[in-house]
Amino acid sequence: MDAKSTLTDEEAPLRGIRIVEIAPRAAGAVTRLFAELGADVIKLVRPDVSSTAPLPVNPSDASKRIVTDREAAFATAMRLARSADILIEVRLDMSAPPLLDDAALASIRSENPQIVVVSLTPFGKDNGYSDWKFSSTVMDALVGNLARSGIPGCAPLPPPAGITLECAWIQAAWVTLLSYFHRLRTGVGDQIDVAIVEAGAQSIDPGFGMGGSALAGKTAIDAPRGRPEGRHLYPLLRCKDGLVRICVLAPRQWQGMFAWMGRPERYASPDFNRLHVRFKSPTLLKDIAAFFADKTRAELEEGGAAHGVPLAAVLSLAEWVRSDQMRQRAATAVFDAPHGKSVEIPNGMIEVDGKRAGARGLPVVADADVDWLAAERFLPEPEAITPERPLSGLTVLDFGVIVAGAEQSRLLADQGALTLKIENKAFPDGGRQSEAGWIVSPNFAMGHRNKKGLGLDLRQEKGIELLFALARKADVVLANFKPGTLTSLGADYSRLSKENPGIVMGESSAYGGSGPWKGRAGYGPLVRASSGLCAMWSYADGDISDSMTTYPDHVCGRILAIGAVSLLIRRMRTARGGHLDMAQAEAITSQLSDRVAALSLGIEHPVRPDAPWGCYPCEGDDEWCVVTVRNTDDWLRLTEVIGRADLGKDRYLRTAAGRIGHRDRLDQAVSSWCSKRSPDEAMSRLQAAGVPAAKMLRVQEMPDFAFFAARRSFREVRHPHLPHPLLMENSIGLSERLHDPLVEPAPVPGEHSLWVANEILGLDAAASDALVAAGVLEVPAAPAA
Repeated sequence: MDAKSTLTDEEAPLRGIRIVEIAPRAAGAVTRLFAELGADVIKLVRPDVSSTAPLPVNPSDASKRIVTDREAAFATAMRLARSADILIEVRLDMSAPPLLDDAALASIRSENPQIVVVSLTPFGKDNGYSDWKFSSTVMDALVGNLARSGIPGCAPLPPPAGITLECAWIQAAWVTLLSYFHRLRTGVGDQIDVAIVEAGAQSIDPGFGMGGSALAGKTAIDAPRGRPEGRHLYPLLRCKDGLVRICVLAPRQWQGMFAWMGRPERYASPDFNRLHVRFKSPTLLKDIAAFFADKTRAELEEGGAAHGVPLAAVLSLAEWVRSDQMRQRAATAVFDAPHGKSVEIPNGMIEVDGKRAGARGLPVVADADVDWLAAERFLPEPEAITPERPLSGLTVLDFGVIVAGAEQSRLLADQGALTLKIENKAFPDGGRQSEAGWIVSPNFAMGHRNKKGLGLDLRQEKGIELLFALARKADVVLANFKPGTLTSLGADYSRLSKENPGIVMGESSAYGGSGPWKGRAGYGPLVRASSGLCAMWSYADGDISDSMTTYPDHVCGRILAIGAVSLLIRRMRTARGGHLDMAQAEAITSQLSDRVAALSLGIEHPVRPDAPWGCYPCEGDDEWCVVTVRNTDDWLRLTEVIGRADLGKDRYLRTAAGRIGHRDRLDQAVSSWCSKRSPDEAMSRLQAAGVPAAKMLRVQEMPDFAFFAARRSFREVRHPHLPHPLLMENSIGLSERLHDPLVEPAPVPGEHSLWVANEILGLDAAASDALVAAGVLEVPAAPAA
């Protein structure tokens, strides 16, 4: 890896921030992004409930110092926490006592009132579910994701590699950094209770958040009860040397596909510009498949690019990691591992000012006397007027589109930032499309709440002048256009930073702003195909089933938001802004870090860590219960509940390897027991016995599940342009200092253009009216209700 491509300690946004992490190996990703951005992370390792042998190295702990001395752990944690900025304790099994109890935490906060303390537990503290047993697949069942994964008529298909848990860690990191930023502004610390299940529900593919364009403005709660057939939305088509995926959504994309196929007469009707007409055609997909059949993946990618058809080859993880795109962006790094081996791991998710914020090395084992690298903490003077929310008083210019673009700025708007959603009627946000013809669709209302609508034509010189005037007053600019779009408009970071050297700009795209793939179209389904994840999200017979998810859009929004706030923290120290570039495909790679490392070491990575581990049919119509055995203790408890003492006595089943070797026999035993019971009964009896289990919740069922009700996870919101109220995500954790998100209605196009011109830019009525008449400023056709 070229050292010139890596951030120096001085340039790192979170340089010198002190973090104590008390967590099992599986939770390393909570602080991984902080370490990559320069924070000093000292981790005290807790025992893990997993039965699987870890890799020789843990990629999620790269750039950290690790203390493994368990006898000295309490004293070390107390000593470090008294001068730390952030303390994160992760407990995956609540039956194990905490390293720091309430009295110890109270003592730390008394001596260090500016510390932010974050407790991460599966179901949160002090509620009726706090003692429930947890696994990543239990979380998949409860967050509404499992009910949208899998081919109808087959068993549900959990996402691979614990992806939902990886997303939950990023959500926890976002909440942690928000609280820390608030502390920098107010001088007062915080204590936060984050439930991992709730964090997962908010970050992988939230049922009460914005959905993809293929939903045509609807939300997940509008879907039928049954697991829907979604393979037509982002079709996978066989070609000469494998599979490709297409995302033909917008009319212009269809016209490109139509021209590429030679303009067949049967599809010449203008009706085929409409998404639902194409979806309902009994022949169209078959004809596209026939057109692709004799072409290679490379030929189809080239043809798709030439005709404006979003298309990607379905790659294996090995093909993706070894691609020219990954190599040219230094998106992985190779380090010497124990026993003389070399290990390749993901090299971060963000570039800062053109340099990689990546791994500075494998985890370093330290002794119990370890201390902070920097002699002094960063403790700025509190602001004279205490901000109500972490981002109150900040201004964001939002160019984001579709899901990832909406999410990255919505997160800032929720926490008090004045966020201006900049649009142009010639290029409307795809998230606005709606079969019902609503001016604000339910989908858009979820993704753009708390924003102001500014209609601005940047193709006119006056429009660019207004943008520059706004940039001089702004703090953050966010976009997710294809790389080069803002440059072509004269509004890229190099230009805007001349107007405002303190401005922070964050850009996300499918493959990043450099490399041979930088110009490729970037819908989430295409990114999943390229990055190797799509091929993993499959049944044993190879059938792929990732069509109904918007992953990684929501988690990428959080990663970019974390990067933006990190640069605002650096701006506090240095008065300079900065530029972020994030590739969504590399975010996926980072969340597959164990698999990337295993690939380089030649180690087979198990699909499931133990057995039985899966989805089992219950009484009723398409009802399922997840059952996951993590270790031999879980196994023995399971055999008691299902009345199979014979299996419990079988010495060949007393190890994970033995159980995995007899997986089919064990699955049959659990299926037989579950099939005679409702999913609620199966879940309740197994959890009461200490076995991680959960019923498959549909999105529609989540609000009535007592856990989410107790956590205030959802909130009913009315929008003036919609006929019925919406349920939206609400609590981001139980905090002493952070409020629930704001819920102001999403804007109609240009709804606040005159307000921006008059109140922010100081233009008088005559000047703003002239801009409207010239088409520079755009306003609604009729006054907003």
